[in-house]
Amino acid sequence: MATSKRKTAKKTARKTAKKSTKKSARKLVKKKSTRKVVKKKSVKKSARKLVKKKSTRKLVKKSTRTAAKKSTRNPLNAIKDVGAIVRYHAKNQPDAVSLVLGDRTLTWAQLLSRSAQVAQGLKRAGVKAQDRVAFLDKNGIEHFEVFYGCALLNAVSVDVNWRLAAPEVSFIVNDSQAEVLIVGQEFVP
Repeated sequence: MATSKRKTAKKTARKTAKKSTKKSARKLVKKKSTRKVVKKKSVKKSARKLVKKKSTRKLVKKSTRTAAKKSTRNPLNAIKDVGAIVRYHAKNQPDAVSLVLGDRTLTWAQLLSRSAQVAQGLKRAGVKAQDRVAFLDKNGIEHFEVFYGCALLNAVSVDVNWRLAAPEVSFIVNDSQAEVLIVGQEFVP
């Protein structure tokens, strides 16, 4: 019963808040949650009144322009696809470490350079956008070079687990309709 009384009290307070002025609405409303509702509505109305004036219109336009300029610095706005991840970081922090495997490290600039070389090699091999490229090797930095190389070319990287048996590997490669199969040195007969 207490909860139903509270609900009805809130409803009546909201209805009267809409009709009455700010001061009388704040007196009627005792809960913090409903106070926020009243404040937000009053702020919106006052903001609309300010935008109607010419001088404030200019201020609003300027503030939205600066917000748009700042949003381009956000990596989420700059990165639209997987290939853009490497491009963005190679441009903004080329000497920062991107990958570490044992004693080997690769910076973003090096990763972009090596991925671009892979992309050019795949392009020479006849791989086009949306073609599949299968990759079979143990875990290593080369995987990321091939993965991002495919992404730069807008091709699809199909990673094949090196622990699979030969019939399973052939099924995955054939089922994916891969144009190219890249194999690590350990797996070359």
